[in-house]
Amino acid sequence: MPERSQNSYPLLREFREFYAEIARLRQIAEGSRAGGQATPGLRQASVAAATPEADGAGGVSLAIETDDAVASRVWYEMTRYLDHKMYEVKAAASSFSHDILDQMLYIMAAYADETFLCLVEWSGKDYWSDRLMELRLFRSQVAGQEIFRRIDRLLARQDYGTEELAAVYLMTLALGFKGQYLREPNSIEIYRRKLFDRLLLTNPDLGWDGRRIFPEAYRHTVTEGAPVKMPEPKKWWGVVAAIVGAWLIVSTIAWLVVVGPTRKNLSVTRHALAVVTSQHSTAETTAKWSSLVFEQQGDAFQLPLPATLSVKRTATGNVVAPLLIGVEVSGGNSTASRIKEWLSSGLSRFPINPYSAAAQTKSVASVQQVSTPDGITAGDTTSFFLVDPGLSAQDLALHPTLTFPSRESAGAAAVTLSIPDRTPVATP
Repeated sequence: MPERSQNSYPLLREFREFYAEIARLRQIAEGSRAGGQATPGLRQASVAAATPEADGAGGVSLAIETDDAVASRVWYEMTRYLDHKMYEVKAAASSFSHDILDQMLYIMAAYADETFLCLVEWSGKDYWSDRLMELRLFRSQVAGQEIFRRIDRLLARQDYGTEELAAVYLMTLALGFKGQYLREPNSIEIYRRKLFDRLLLTNPDLGWDGRRIFPEAYRHTVTEGAPVKMPEPKKWWGVVAAIVGAWLIVSTIAWLVVVGPTRKNLSVTRHALAVVTSQHSTAETTAKWSSLVFEQQGDAFQLPLPATLSVKRTATGNVVAPLLIGVEVSGGNSTASRIKEWLSSGLSRFPINPYSAAAQTKSVASVQQVSTPDGITAGDTTSFFLVDPGLSAQDLALHPTLTFPSRESAGAAAVTLSIPDRTPVATP
């Protein structure tokens, strides 16, 4: 069909897909006759297929025999294709769509039967004649007459809503369907002309004798003048290579000129960062520690906390950072767990203020054992712990005293608070 028919008729598109399937199966059938052997997929012991009910009239249980593998395969694949189309007919949303799709399915079944009974010379004719698609799907064997009766009814209608179906019938006849007019080619030609004239009513361009199926092929045709050879491409390739090479050289030089100052600045910056990092590392390694000794007064080790302790920022505000506490055990007969438990019982005591309702003491929040820090010299009997006093920056401003009870000292002989002194030491 011309260009508009191919793009405007979805039923024609479906019929072309159906004919592509027919052509594929026809090639299998004719190939088996010519080659004398079935394709590798045909040498199976048996193939069984159960087909769904057609139009609600009760299905037919089908068993594909193995006496003719080619015929059974071609027939089975065609039933599977048409069964899918039958499902689309049943799923049609409207009665009009259902009627159109039902007629399409009938045309496909009739054309498949005639193709493999009359148009193809192969060994499966007898097999196919016992299993007609029309009989299986529509419970009838009158497609040779019924197709032309339906064409007559379509041509007699005055509306043009069935233009697509007329195009499908025209394509069916053009592809070789003859039905009852198998030996009357003139009758087939009359029907084809009637259908074509019907399509002319809605698409007058079909009657233009100068219409071409592929007009683009004629737009640049040379009709006069001597033939001119294309220029020799070798010299053009040389010109292109020279241009690309010159562009690469110029762009490289320009890039070096542009990024030269930047690369120099980056080199200076890297050198400065190396110097700063070296100085920072030296300062870290030469850091010193200041030690404050807890005094044992009465039944407790006590130390007024200095106001210069480190403070860290948290989600709830500024709090005093954990304190590095060193505990020297007499005789070394106490375990780290006992010392940790003893430190956990520590309290921060505040000076008595009769005008404040705030708590007079706060317990230690947590205790964690750590290894001996760099820069601190200690004996084997001394252990170090990070003690979180649980104080805020405001609490530190009240000059609290950190106290650990000596009666539960777990054998502690001396307790010290180590404070880091981060002042860098000059290096040569």
